[in-house]
Amino acid sequence: MNRNDYITLQVHYLTRGTQLAHAHILMLKHTESELHLPILITDDEAIALKKVVEKGISEDAGLALQILKSLNVGIESVHIVPDLPGHYHAILMMLTATQSLHTMTCSVTKGVCLAMSTGCPLLMSEVDFMQYQGQIKNNGQVAFPLPAMTDRLLDEALQVAVNEENYELAATLHKEIEMRKLSGKSQPET
Repeated sequence: MNRNDYITLQVHYLTRGTQLAHAHILMLKHTESELHLPILITDDEAIALKKVVEKGISEDAGLALQILKSLNVGIESVHIVPDLPGHYHAILMMLTATQSLHTMTCSVTKGVCLAMSTGCPLLMSEVDFMQYQGQIKNNGQVAFPLPAMTDRLLDEALQVAVNEENYELAATLHKEIEMRKLSGKSQPET
């Protein structure tokens, strides 16, 4: 891992989508620019992040940190990694007392909570960040790049576009949905 290939992120804010019902959005900001990474999270994940902001630590993060401390292991950094479109996971880079580096995978929200609780850097590859970063419009709305949208959010956005008679957007969203189905990048319905 070449640290120069990574950028440092910080938690900027947490919001909820206005038009799309299933859109809690964690906004991570590049520390050296105004670029943002929107990450869709669940209701429970939003509650956990709010607890960390309010109390400095969540129950899950506190327990994980107690276990790591008892093993004499510290978290060096947390890396955000994209999975399927719109989904991410975190990799904890942990250092033992003997300077041995170990990794552990967890949800992006748990990784962000641990980074916030410990003050360790939150990192992402610059290449991934540039592909998935979103734009914030003047009115405060977040424009998600298509690769950062989940299948469910794409379906909701398509319905909103059709209802608003925005057929150009509807065509673009429909094309993305069909491309994912053909490429196998579409997620199974749960």
